[in-house]
Amino acid sequence: MAYCKIHPIRADIESAVEYICDSEKTEDKIWITAHECAPETAALEFAFSLSGARSSGPIKGYHLIQSFLPGEADPETAHKIGTELASRILGDDFSYIVATHTNRDHMHNHIIFCAADNVQHRKYHDCKQSYYHIRNVSDELCEQYGLSVIKDYKSQGKTYKEWIEEKRKKSWKTAVRNDIDSAVRKAITYDDFLRIMKDMGYGIKGEELNVKTPKYISFLPPGKDRWVRGKTATLGEEFTRERIAERITENSQTKSAESLLEDNAKLITLSEETLKNKPYLKQWASRKNLQAAAEIYTQIRRAGYDSLEDALEHLAASKQQSKDAHTLASDLDKKMRPMAKIIRYAEQYQANLPYKQRYEKSKNPEKYFQSHETEISLCDGAAYLLKKEGIEPDNIDLNSLRSGYAEMNEQKQNALKEYNAVKEDIKKLEKLTDTLERYLEREERGQVRSGGNESLA
Repeated sequence: MAYCKIHPIRADIESAVEYICDSEKTEDKIWITAHECAPETAALEFAFSLSGARSSGPIKGYHLIQSFLPGEADPETAHKIGTELASRILGDDFSYIVATHTNRDHMHNHIIFCAADNVQHRKYHDCKQSYYHIRNVSDELCEQYGLSVIKDYKSQGKTYKEWIEEKRKKSWKTAVRNDIDSAVRKAITYDDFLRIMKDMGYGIKGEELNVKTPKYISFLPPGKDRWVRGKTATLGEEFTRERIAERITENSQTKSAESLLEDNAKLITLSEETLKNKPYLKQWASRKNLQAAAEIYTQIRRAGYDSLEDALEHLAASKQQSKDAHTLASDLDKKMRPMAKIIRYAEQYQANLPYKQRYEKSKNPEKYFQSHETEISLCDGAAYLLKKEGIEPDNIDLNSLRSGYAEMNEQKQNALKEYNAVKEDIKKLEKLTDTLERYLEREERGQVRSGGNESLA
């Protein structure tokens, strides 16, 4: 008996594919089958198919989930049913990926397919009729492999909860927490988070911020019919609607800048194996790379540089500034280490000197020594180590030493701050300039436009 549900993917295909192809969920990617695409390049190939579609829209693909009764299907059988289901409902013209997850007590398939076919670029028509077709084909395959089937969905009145046993209350909630954490890390805005969760197969309700009712956000995990509330008593204080939004806001600025640079500094690279029977991808990727190079150049201009040469000159100066700051911090650290030892020995000497003096003046030195042997030994040891460093213990100005050390430490911390700040600037600027240089170099050799063996595509 299998339960099916399908939803559109409007955010990014890459995140959805990454989720279903997780090594831990698919036994080191054993149970993954791809048709007319590869998991690593699916987002690019989907984008190409969609670029030729007559009608545009936000839907990039669809995510179909097929769940089996716990203990009824083994991984091999579940995967066979999933691949045959995809083949029968999509045929040969659509690109799709089938991944069987074995990390829960029930086997379940995730099928992600492009919203347009590869031949005529026609959009997939998602409606009640197409869903009923998916469900009927799934039932036929279940019967073929000896699995049970819900004969009459309406009259029987059997819910998903009745045939999915609740054996993993703690483990499935842990999986929900992990998925939420993953989505929070990837999201730049709260709306991004919602889209990513939905692309992972989650149902969501009560997601509106600053709305009193419903009180909590609720998540419906893939393959389940039981909603889980995002409240402290259920998932924990980090998973309430408000706290999720706060977590995203806390790192959104940094993440936004890094994501922008990452997107703009990345050229499409496809292997010869991928391009073997798909020359159209090479031309399409070359156009995309030209657009990326133009956008990178725009970012360089927005950063205040008139040309690539200006940016490279600033980059060289920044690298020298970073090197100088690092050298200064390193030199100060070398001076501070022996100074820290001297301060420690001086503090130990002065703290225990009164015991040494009383011992020397005592009428019964032997008895006094027995009572204060530790303090006297510490004083003598510190004096010995200071003299070894060429310092007379009684002539030390401890306050002056501390003041000098604090001043050097402040200089060191400022140098480190400068080094780290410049290092981040270098990292971001290098992403732009390195990629643009590579693009221009290959263009000069005629490998971008001519489509040679070393094409960016």
